[in-house]
Amino acid sequence: MHTFCGYLGIFCSAWLLLPGEIDGNKKNWESRTRQNFTFPAMGVEFQVTYFASPERAGPIQERIRQRVEQIEQVFSDYRTTSEVSRLGQSTPHDKPQAVSPDLWKLSCISREISRRTEGAFDVTVGNLSHVWRMARKRNRLPAPKKISAALEQTGYHDVTLHANRSLRLGKRGMRLDFGGIAKGYAADEVLRLLGQMGICSALVDAGGDIAVSEAPPGQSGWQIRLVEPSGQAGATTAITLQLANAAVATSGDLNQFLLLDGRRYSHIIDPRTGQATTHISQVTVTAPTATLADAYASAVSVIGARGGLALINELCQTECLIWERGSEPDLPLERFVSQRWQQTGTGQEKGAASDQ
Repeated sequence: MHTFCGYLGIFCSAWLLLPGEIDGNKKNWESRTRQNFTFPAMGVEFQVTYFASPERAGPIQERIRQRVEQIEQVFSDYRTTSEVSRLGQSTPHDKPQAVSPDLWKLSCISREISRRTEGAFDVTVGNLSHVWRMARKRNRLPAPKKISAALEQTGYHDVTLHANRSLRLGKRGMRLDFGGIAKGYAADEVLRLLGQMGICSALVDAGGDIAVSEAPPGQSGWQIRLVEPSGQAGATTAITLQLANAAVATSGDLNQFLLLDGRRYSHIIDPRTGQATTHISQVTVTAPTATLADAYASAVSVIGARGGLALINELCQTECLIWERGSEPDLPLERFVSQRWQQTGTGQEKGAASDQ
């Protein structure tokens, strides 16, 4: 359930308030400049945009780096020393294991999303993720017995959450994979950190999982440009989303897939069957937080367009745009939108042909 967001382009500006600078003095406002901070983390590039006086930029950016590194050390399934990796090394647990506030919080959120999606989103998919990751590297399908064995170690019902900030993994060899939600969570946490420092208008892009706070002054929202495929080969359409105190994330297989015997196997895995999806192309979700947008984009990619739209239409302040194809790679793309998608103030315009 990893998220890919290579089709989001961002054009935005912001004016942010910092402690000690809210006295209305024009010279104080003039002392601030736009800060664009970019750094690698969690396997993607983070981009943070905010306004501050130049002398504050260094300390602010260092705190952002430290917070994201802290989150990565909790959720990375590539680091053997991460908290989720260490948790999986001792399964099954005879008794509840105390966990960090980040892991506890995101486990609770993930459990609720798993329940709402009837298992289409499931962070216990770690072993299946590993099996399919190796398959893509070797350019061949995984053996059915490997999928079956990994599927036996999967199931959110076998994660028990306890009120004292502890949890228990009930299956031997169970491995957690928060790849479909952790980057969105990191974007939200950076935005929250900036708010604690008095910055009330900012944009955080965690490799395409985007969270924004209050709109820049004089504007009704942040302008986020989404370039999406169209039904015609090589063509794109450009959509501008206008968001404030909200988030957007995109999941899909446009660039990450395994093509064998004319069939396209996505990097997105259905935790209920253990199989890679073959039907979806791109899902974009807007939601109140990047955590939710990231997770529901992953879930809809598994469920498919019709079931996914039914799910999204039941959620508050959540909207969805889907481009879906059939299982055969030469079938045309179809476009689907949730009931409230047009209420975003989104404007669609035709874009130039693309090589992507």
